[in-house]
Amino acid sequence: STGEVTLVPDLNNQVGVAWYKGTLDFTKAFRINLRLYLGSRDANPNSNSGTQTDDGGADGGSVLFQRDPRGTSAQGTYGGELGAQGIVPVVGVEFDTFNNGAAYDDVTVGDEDHVSIFQTRATPATNHIAPSVCLNDGTTCQNYEDGRYHAFSVEWTGLADHHMRVYVDGALRIDLNDDLIANYFAGD
Repeated sequence: STGEVTLVPDLNNQVGVAWYKGTLDFTKAFRINLRLYLGSRDANPNSNSGTQTDDGGADGGSVLFQRDPRGTSAQGTYGGELGAQGIVPVVGVEFDTFNNGAAYDDVTVGDEDHVSIFQTRATPATNHIAPSVCLNDGTTCQNYEDGRYHAFSVEWTGLADHHMRVYVDGALRIDLNDDLIANYFAGD
């Protein structure tokens, strides 16, 4: 076994999930390390870079932490919701490769491939609890639908200091200080 999971085929309007069957204890520190392949097709009709071609790729994905009563049967919607909309409660880390516009609070510089930490609310732009930043370590976002695997890590420091850190290709991209247990999971 390669340990590789394909969430969706290379087709439009798809959603897929892979859940960890155990329960993560947010009172303790943990780290999740993944190698992500975001495809090789890029599509961004709202791109500001002026160099993109539309070859049909979108939207990205997310790592979700949830306490939905449906457990591992929970599945959100495809598209800009990145598989999270409809799962409640949820906190997620998005790796977003498509500019869905201001309604989603998406990054609008360069290729617009970005990362953020969010929770599910009815209005996507109000979901972000950590602002969107480029996946790459720079001020102009680069294309991550580049046919390569990228290292992606989510680190939670637990009760010690309530930090969620997101790393992409070894670079710290987000350092959120927020009591996720109290603020999003009702103390559970």
